[in-house]
Amino acid sequence: MMIKKNDGLTAIALTLVSLFLFVLPLFSRHFIGLEARFYLFTRDMFLHGAHIFPQLYGKFYADYLGTPFVFSALSAKLFGHLTLQTAAFPTQCFSAASIGLLFYHLSKQDKPWAWCAVAMLLVCYQFILSAMQFAIDPALLFACCLAFISAREKQIGGIVIAYFIAFAFRGSIGVILCAVPPLAVHLGDFRAKVAFKGLMLAAFLLTLGIAAHLALAFHVGGETFVKQTLHMQALGRLQTHTENVWYYLPVILLNFALPGLLAIFATIIALPRFLSRKVDGTLLRQCIIWVVIVLLGMSIPGEKRPRYILSMTPALAIISAYLFLGVSRLKTWPKLPALLGSLVVFLLAMMAFVVTPGMAHHDDASRFAKQLAQQKTLHFYHMNPDQEAIKLLAELPADVKPVFSDKTKPGVQYITRKVFLPPDVNVIFSGEIGHKQCVLFQLK
Repeated sequence: MMIKKNDGLTAIALTLVSLFLFVLPLFSRHFIGLEARFYLFTRDMFLHGAHIFPQLYGKFYADYLGTPFVFSALSAKLFGHLTLQTAAFPTQCFSAASIGLLFYHLSKQDKPWAWCAVAMLLVCYQFILSAMQFAIDPALLFACCLAFISAREKQIGGIVIAYFIAFAFRGSIGVILCAVPPLAVHLGDFRAKVAFKGLMLAAFLLTLGIAAHLALAFHVGGETFVKQTLHMQALGRLQTHTENVWYYLPVILLNFALPGLLAIFATIIALPRFLSRKVDGTLLRQCIIWVVIVLLGMSIPGEKRPRYILSMTPALAIISAYLFLGVSRLKTWPKLPALLGSLVVFLLAMMAFVVTPGMAHHDDASRFAKQLAQQKTLHFYHMNPDQEAIKLLAELPADVKPVFSDKTKPGVQYITRKVFLPPDVNVIFSGEIGHKQCVLFQLK
């Protein structure tokens, strides 16, 4: 009982320390990538109340449910003001909670394995990058971790809760990815009938979720918005062919290094255990099945991104940590924590003070925004509403209104990319919005 209590306290401490480390880099930096878009979604809900779907430019956006941004708006309300830090706080909570949950579960079986798995999670580039940003995928990672542990402990309630979290934050694809860990657990235990029943439960909840999702979409925007939702969340990603089928192989080696690389070696070494029905190989077998199913499944859609497979990171961490177990039981064990600890501290410091600030500088639009501080209406010329305009508007007050046009009028200042600059105009300011060269101009 004392051991379990101590493990619980250690898990809580790990969660709190991780939360602090993930929040710290968000101070005094600008938006990275999708953060600007998520910030605008959150700002709208912070000012005008919650919506079923997020809004952009006064119109509902079909690619996401509103749930993640409701949580972000509530977080901002809790802190009393909206900033990147307060909006992103739920992201850091989910990431930190995943670490604590993983450690607590593994420590019941093998404490050295638990510590090594946490270390592998904390040296995974893609995991740390998501944890130190305003993102929604860490919520799915937490849900998958919860589903995996609940399946291993035969807690059906935990699996259902995980499915609801996955759907609320990532829609139907969230439920599909969250169904993989319980499936892997049952297949790893050689329980095909239980695996089939689990799939039927996931399919039932997924069907209910999709029906509710489409019904809400119809309520919000009619048949047109339903078609947009289907295209943006499912059909469009299947029909788009931007990456080849082998896309995730280099991603595993680069974006998910070090655990991705070590997991390949560990899988080769553990192959005899994987094929055996021995109890001591069950956890490893379950995690390998989890990773294989996700990689095969997510290689089918044409649209691929490293963040789409973030949910399997706990499995990679557990597999890669297996390599350290033999060392941990030798006399060299006291040196291993120091080595892994130093590696974790070094990589976290690099991510917090070098990588994320560098990415924020690369995507910075604040210098351009300062030139527009007095304007209440921004005129964009030949610019995609879903790209540079979002980065710029996130740096400006909420009452600034965008206008998009393919024509120019005398006396009006326009913002455009440098490549679209018309001839015979007065250039008022030239600078970068994100990493694109843009100009502020008006007709002569």
